[in-house]
Amino acid sequence: MNLGYVYIIKFADSSGREFYKIGLTKYKTKRIVHIATVIPFKIQMVKIVYVSNYRLIEKHMHEKFAKYKILNEWFDLRKVENEAILELTNFEFKGS
Repeated sequence: MNLGYVYIIKFADSSGREFYKIGLTKYKTKRIVHIATVIPFKIQMVKIVYVSNYRLIEKHMHEKFAKYKILNEWFDLRKVENEAILELTNFEFKGS
């Protein structure tokens, strides 16, 4: 099983505009710390889930919310944040 994390984080720039990142990682703490060091604004974790097939789930999220894409893994999800959270939650690995 290809287990890992898929996450949604956001930050607001100095003008107050919000940007959302849909990403993946095997090591959540390390990844979040890295992102926090390269973005000059405070980041907020919107949702992170442990999933099987994490690369496939991230791809699905990118495709589902493609019309909100700004650049690469960055999206404007302000109007659909709750929908994105619910969509990602549906894939959460329950494990055994």
